Order: sequence, then C-alpha cells, then structure tokens
Amino acid sequence: MSEIISCPVCSHLLIKEQNTYKCENNHTFDLAKEGYLNLLLNAKKTSGDSKEMMAARRDFLAKGYYEKLSDRVNQRLKKSHLTDQAILDIGCGEGYYLSRFQKEIAPKASNFYGMDISKLGIRMAAKKNPMIHWLVANFAKLPFKDKSVSTVLSMFAEYSVPEIDRILTDDGNIIIVRAANNHLIELKNIIYPEIHEKVKTSSIKTFPGF
Repeated sequence: MSEIISCPVCSHLLIKEQNTYKCENNHTFDLAKEGYLNLLLNAKKTSGDSKEMMAARRDFLAKGYYEKLSDRVNQRLKKSHLTDQAILDIGCGEGYYLSRFQKEIAPKASNFYGMDISKLGIRMAAKKNPMIHWLVANFAKLPFKDKSVSTVLSMFAEYSVPEIDRILTDDGNIIIVRAANNHLIELKNIIYPEIHEKVKTSSIKTFPGF
C-alpha cells in the first residue's frame, strides 16, 4: 500500500514492515493471510452483513444483473479518475464494482482501495482480487491521511460527508449511487403486507462546497 493509510488509534501514518503496519506510536496491525488489513477497533463479530447475505449478493452480482450500472459508473470514473492517484470505494462489500473498474482501467495499478465494515465481505474481495488494497474499517473515521484520495466511490453504502471532505484532494471527485424510493418495490410487495416508505427530501446527502 502506498503511504496514505493512517492509524485508527492515533491518526499517524502507517508504514509497512513485512506483513505488519506500524505507526510512530508503535500501534501495529497485521495483514491477514488473504492480504487485507483490519483497522476496525473494538469490532463486533456481527459487524456488517452476514456470511449468507454476502454470498447471496456475490452470486447475484456475478450473474450480470448490475453490469449496466457498473459500466455507467465506470464511464464516469474514466472521466474523473487519474491513474496515478488513489481511488477509494467506501462500503465496497465483496468488491464487485471496484474490481470491475480496476480490471478494465488499470489492471496493474497499486492505488485502488476498497473499504468495508464487514470482515466477511473484505475477505471475499481479497480472495477475488489481490491487486486491490482491501481494508476493514469504519466509514465514520476513514483511515486515510488528509487530502490523500483523489476519487471517492460509494455504491448504495453509508458515508460521512466531513470524512470524505477531509481525505479528498482539493480537485478530487465523488461518485455516489443511491437507491430511489421504488428500489426493489416488486420484492417488497411480495414480502410485506403493507409498505411504509420513509419520506426522503433528497436521495443524496448535501455536500457543502461541492
């Protein structure tokens, strides 16, 4: 990993020493055997989606149902992402969208980062694509140095506006995909006897200054 990852304890830069990442305050984090880095402090074993949910989503996406959406996002990423700068997918799950973009645009790049609170999802992602840096971490405190990421991607995931603003370069780009009100309405009609949709004033949180 390039030196933009910060310690989740003290926020100092993490430096790689063999298979361990250490900051100047001697906080250490070991790479898992699958190659991902777990930076989630006091994590519950149930953090994120269950193994069954992750496997079901992986199998569903593998059938190509969301390829058109992924291709459209990739088109936007091509226009905004600079190949020599870092890109971060927040809430990447098992890594479907970021992996497709990386393989299409920069198969040998070393500056792609996928992050999720689910260790199960990140483990799946790391096994599928070892070329990407996979992190287990919390979106509320992104483990990246200030102004170190040029492109932030969020696909149907939670995110923190102040944290994105903090890590994004001054000329950086944000691409966010959110579900509309009628997303999966056909399934909801089957599952629930009555549907109570939450009133949404905006499908995307406001980004002051952008």
